Amino acid sequence: MMQDRNLIKIKKMIKNIFPECRIILFGSKARGDADELSDYDILVIVKQDLSIKEKRYYTGFIQKKLASIPLDVIVKTEMDIPKHLKRIESVVKEAIEMGVVI
Repeated sequence: MMQDRNLIKIKKMIKNIFPECRIILFGSKARGDADELSDYDILVIVKQDLSIKEKRYYTGFIQKKLASIPLDVIVKTEMDIPKHLKRIESVVKEAIEMGVVI
């Protein structure tokens, strides 16, 4: 999966901002049923505590820096994850349970 040039760019750019983060690809690209219109669904889990405003900022920053790649990014902290795992329907839960760490 890491032969995908876009994934390599995505990982490199995000790791430059958050060297210690986990990056999870989820959705159709991770399942292998993507088509030419599919985007990259990315969950970034960071170790440091970030405010909601900071998470929004980094989400927008990443998407702007990678504007040539169809991309949806979610930035969460490690402290956010337990509450998402308890929810019945959560995109974050789906990403963690069914996604692929890149």
